[in-house]
Amino acid sequence: TDEEKYFFFTENYLKDPERLKEIYAEYPLLYQDMIRYLAYSVRNVCEALERFEEDQTELEELFFQGRSCGGVKEIGGGDSDSHNGGRIVLILTLEGGEKIVYKPRSLAVEERYRSFLLWVCERIHISYWWNPIWDRGAYGWCGWADVRSCDSYEELKRYYQRNGVLLCISYLLGSEDLHYENLVACGEYPVIVDLEMGIGSRGVKPNAEGWAEPQRIFRESVLQTGILPMYAWNAEGEGVNVGAVNGMGGELAPLELPVVVNPGTVRMRVEYRRPLMKEGKNLATLNGRFIQPYEFIADMEEGFERTYRFLASEKESVRERLGEFNHVKVRCLLRQTQEYSMVLTLMHHPDFLIGGQEREKLFARSGFGSAEERRTEGRHWEAFPSDGGQKARTEEKEREKEGWIHAREAEALDQGDIPYFWYMPGKRSLYAGTMEHCQEYDGYFPLSVQECMERLLKQMGPADLERQKRLMRTALLLGARSGESIAGKKASHVKASEGGSGEEREKGKETKKDTAEAGVLASDKGKAEEPAETESLASDRGKGKTEEQAETKTLASDRGKAEEPVETETLAGDRNGKKAGRIAAERIGRLLLEEAVWSEDQKDVGWISIIMVGYRERGYLIRPMGLYLYDGLAGIAVFLQRLGQETGGRRWKEAADLLIQKLFTHTEECLTALGTGGHL
Repeated sequence: TDEEKYFFFTENYLKDPERLKEIYAEYPLLYQDMIRYLAYSVRNVCEALERFEEDQTELEELFFQGRSCGGVKEIGGGDSDSHNGGRIVLILTLEGGEKIVYKPRSLAVEERYRSFLLWVCERIHISYWWNPIWDRGAYGWCGWADVRSCDSYEELKRYYQRNGVLLCISYLLGSEDLHYENLVACGEYPVIVDLEMGIGSRGVKPNAEGWAEPQRIFRESVLQTGILPMYAWNAEGEGVNVGAVNGMGGELAPLELPVVVNPGTVRMRVEYRRPLMKEGKNLATLNGRFIQPYEFIADMEEGFERTYRFLASEKESVRERLGEFNHVKVRCLLRQTQEYSMVLTLMHHPDFLIGGQEREKLFARSGFGSAEERRTEGRHWEAFPSDGGQKARTEEKEREKEGWIHAREAEALDQGDIPYFWYMPGKRSLYAGTMEHCQEYDGYFPLSVQECMERLLKQMGPADLERQKRLMRTALLLGARSGESIAGKKASHVKASEGGSGEEREKGKETKKDTAEAGVLASDKGKAEEPAETESLASDRGKGKTEEQAETKTLASDRGKAEEPVETETLAGDRNGKKAGRIAAERIGRLLLEEAVWSEDQKDVGWISIIMVGYRERGYLIRPMGLYLYDGLAGIAVFLQRLGQETGGRRWKEAADLLIQKLFTHTEECLTALGTGGHL
């Protein structure tokens, strides 16, 4: 049989020393990689055990209320990515049954995040539990966070209120990668278990050429934290929700990965298939039953707004607390981990186990530069000729950056590791390697993360609060609808009407009604319900006139309200619907100007919009609006220009003129890039 043939091959051929010598002679990198992997694995486990023994007394005091937990009974969790010499996260099960997580990196960012969160919660009078964390410099320990169901509807409401607190703090800190695998629903407490990107760098990355204010606003918004629903899509339009608040594992991944089929037989081979996503522990449940988060939008908004108002009204105190993050080590993800993982998998194909030259070709074809290009990474910016013009020097500087990054990536991959880059929020440098043995690229970022957080804190005010709440509401409403139509329901979804009081059931009905109206970024939702600006944000009113410049200049000053009067004529006798059509058009025009995102100099305008995607357009993306006619700026330009002509409204005409100029500028840049000199 096929199984017997495979057994004969492994027991006779692969255990013959002479045969093995032949294999290793033909594939020398196979032997090298095997020995290195075994050495790394032994060292990683030994390090963890030695450090546990050294720290055990303090761990029992800090994590287990002083009770003895015995020695290590079992070590698991070896499925995490390896960095910096094969080091991986391990889960230690102790003789007393307790679990503790060992992480072979600094946990200072986790400690500071936890401290900042608890400081904020104390001042807004919301209790919070967080698993204990102990940073030991080169490594650290985390308490085990167990998934638990809520016992009452009130507990579930408090869970989502605290999720709103987390979302607001993560918005200010620029946190990234807080997806469904990194959050655990511990009863009424959402706990983030991986914060290596807890102080995000997205705000300091330079804008791509041509990017405008909508792109910056989008990139720094609540949508980028990973907490809210967010979808990963493939070319066939199939998507999976990976957001922490309601992402579900157990679904087919959107990408095909290499897997071994027919293992243990002579028909064993590698095929590319879509694997099942890992199950998460992130879904908040009521007595084991999952209720979609959109049923608790009001609670999540309440937690978000209470936190936001405190941060915005105590900016000096908050700024001082942010300074505590200056010297912590934060991971910087320059490529998706999946890209690195695919290269590591390909490296073990027989073609790339023959010698270093073939592996170098793989690195070059995978976008990590040639060996020659990586060797130029040592050039200094000051050594570049000064007579080549600013553009030439900028291009040389970018090539130097790429060469330095590619060299670090290739070094890590060649050792079987996922490349690991990091930064400290108080500096503009990018680092590679461990804290003890790191390589630094000075001046990599145009701003430090600390400067970026202070800039965002400064702009926090009423207008920004409303924008973030609209984005949050829209993501929750559309995320629930997309999730129900695309993904199979892996958890039993019950309506809020099955639990809670009559008042709660009515609130659930109102929320479902909102779901059907989520198409325009939930723009007017909650406006009547929001309290007057008499609390903490009231102190920002005077500042807002300088900080919220988009609110005070020309086009954006009254958003079309003063010049476009509301149509008051009767519709009686409007047989052709002309008056009704004009009223509707004016309402749309006013809404567009209200939702517009303006640059500080008021010379650019754009929108953040909803794009329907996926199979039969059942999914969605929230992103800055593109340029095209069907669903982009060109279509809005046509509409506003015609509206201005029909009504005589100056602001609509001016907005249309800005869009038309933007479109012509884009066309000229494309023609120039094609070598036509900007002319057809």
